[in-house]
Parts: sequence; C-alpha cells; structure tokens
Amino acid sequence: MRRYLLILFTILYVVNFAQAQKQSKDTIVSEIVVDTSHSPKIATILSAVIPSSGLIFNQIHKIDGQRNTLWWKLPIIYGGLGATSYLAISNHQEKKMFKDERLNRLEVGYVSTDLAFLSDSQLKVYQDQYERWRHLSIIGGLLVYTLQLIDVNVEAHLMHFDTSDNLSFNWRPSVSLVGNSASYGLSFRISFK
Repeated sequence: MRRYLLILFTILYVVNFAQAQKQSKDTIVSEIVVDTSHSPKIATILSAVIPSSGLIFNQIHKIDGQRNTLWWKLPIIYGGLGATSYLAISNHQEKKMFKDERLNRLEVGYVSTDLAFLSDSQLKVYQDQYERWRHLSIIGGLLVYTLQLIDVNVEAHLMHFDTSDNLSFNWRPSVSLVGNSASYGLSFRISFK
C-alpha cells in the first residue's frame, strides 16, 4: 500500500511541477499603473462632509476593469440615514406630545381631550419609552454614518489591490524521508501576480 501511495504522490508531484514550469515560461510581466491623483484621505473627508460622496470620488478614479459598487451602496446608505432620521424625528415628536400632556395636567383648569384615558404614570412611561427609541434611532444613524466612512476609506485604500484571475493556488504531494521511515503529505504554494 505504501508503495502505491509513493508512486501516486510522485506522479502528482511531477505533473504539478511540469505545470508550474510551463506557467512560469508563459508569464508576461506587466507594469501596474498607479493613479497618484487618488487619495484615501480625500475620499474619507468627502464622505464625512456629504455621505457617500467619497464613494463617487472612488468611482471616478477607479481603474478600468474594477467592479462598480456604487449602484448598490448608495441606496443602502441613504436609506439607512433616511430611516433613522425619520424614526428619530417621529419618536421625538411622540415624546414631546406625552411630555406636554404631563406638564399641561399640572396647570389648574386644564381639560385633556386626546390622552384623557391615560394616567400621569402611564404618560411618564410612554414619554420615557419614546425618548429611549429616539436615542436608539440616533445611535443607529451614527452607526450607518460611521460604517459608510469606514467603507469609503477601506475601498479607497484597496483600490489598487490586484483582483485579477492571475492569482493561483498549487498543491503538490511531498515525501519526507527520516531515517528508515517516509512521511507523506501535501505542500501548498500560493502565487501572486
């Protein structure tokens, strides 16, 4: 059985080595052109001032052949910012309504029309609940804003990263002889352009 495994690994090693030799002869060295007018710092500052403007800046300076990620990121960012802004404003208005009702009930002669069915303690509970939801909405908006800044910065830094199909992963069988025993295994090689 060992003999057959040794023969199998040897054949696989020779075939893989021959392919690697052929690939190295056929490889054409190409020079990568780096755009020096693009700056991750500028892209991040643009996105800090106007959300997603750094994405547009990155898209303008992208290298030919890179994927366009602008079409699906913009609706998510502006949808997230719009939804959290709407929820923060709506929750603030509801909180203010319950707070005003509580304060108006302290005045002499005030007759409640809309919220007469709620007690003062229930009004306080609703006011606190809407205040908490408003704070969570603001935190959600800040989270969306921060995530879009991080995304723009990372995309700007990785703009010149090679994502072509010229990356390869090769494996070979290997045999290590130690004394009278043989160890069989695999060796892996990752080749970058």
